[in-house]
Amino acid sequence: NGDSMISILTGANGIFTPQDICEKEHLFENTGYCLIQSEIPLDTMREACRMAHKYHAKTIVKPSACSSMTREMLADIDIIIPNEDELFELCSMLECVISAVIVTLREKGCYVKTKDWEQYFSAADFSAVDKTGASDAFISALASYLLYGYDLKKAVRIATYAAGFCISREGVVPALID
Repeated sequence: NGDSMISILTGANGIFTPQDICEKEHLFENTGYCLIQSEIPLDTMREACRMAHKYHAKTIVKPSACSSMTREMLADIDIIIPNEDELFELCSMLECVISAVIVTLREKGCYVKTKDWEQYFSAADFSAVDKTGASDAFISALASYLLYGYDLKKAVRIATYAAGFCISREGVVPALID
């Protein structure tokens, strides 16, 4: 049915340091959104959030294996996009410290909660071939359309179509929409 299982082999991510972020500080200049995943060391993730905010960029975090994230770390995140399993690991810490929480619900779509509104968004109707890159497609489209000036609701609707299109093809990179 196209479901995937993720195993984390840290490789290069495991040696990515806060110093690496500082050495590439210039890459944060004129940045609108900084996409971060928690498969890098948490202190490196924290430095990336700090650096993004220094340059007035919003942070979008896709947590995975995130049980060690702290409430203090969540304060540096603007938008967090967990799936259902990741949400349960974080739920005790998400008491309005983040401006938007988007819970991806696989083939059911997603649920968005901000301090001002909450809404369920149905998934786009595509036949699943390979679901591996769905969250990558969703998050990339979301950040792109927020950067283009779309409001969060419209950006989420577009992101659900990008994820739907992605699962209709095999492989992650070849399935991502341009």
